[in-house]
Amino acid sequence: MNISSIASLVVGPSTQVTASDIKNDITNKIAPALSNFLTIIGAFPISSGSLDQARSATSPVSDNDGQDILALFQTMLPNIKKASADIIRHKNAIVELPIIGVPALVHQNFTSLSGTTDTLTAAFIACVQINVEQLNVVPGAKQLQSEIDAEFASVMAALK
Repeated sequence: MNISSIASLVVGPSTQVTASDIKNDITNKIAPALSNFLTIIGAFPISSGSLDQARSATSPVSDNDGQDILALFQTMLPNIKKASADIIRHKNAIVELPIIGVPALVHQNFTSLSGTTDTLTAAFIACVQINVEQLNVVPGAKQLQSEIDAEFASVMAALK
């Protein structure tokens, strides 16, 4: 089992991410956002400047976008909980597989997935926390991160 397998369990079997999807996201979403961010930073004055300029330079995520992103993350939580419960429920079958080390591999993949998820959530929180108007998004994002961490911790504890 690898990270892709775990990720497909978490987000659901109907979600398949291909190399083409990743390339498309980088080309059509990430690269333009980075370019826009660099333009905003380049236009920011070397000295002084206004609070509005600072907000636009440091937070490329609007309040509505922050709420939408949080809502999308929250829609994944039921699948994460189901995948965690299913893995724990099938622990004995996983342990009894004739291949040595499968539980350790699943544990390792969940450890890695947990770290990656924490990094993603922390980056999202840092991005929206900069904008005073988005402070209402931060508690929900932190709560979501805590719930996901708890799910991953329960799987990792069961497979130790």
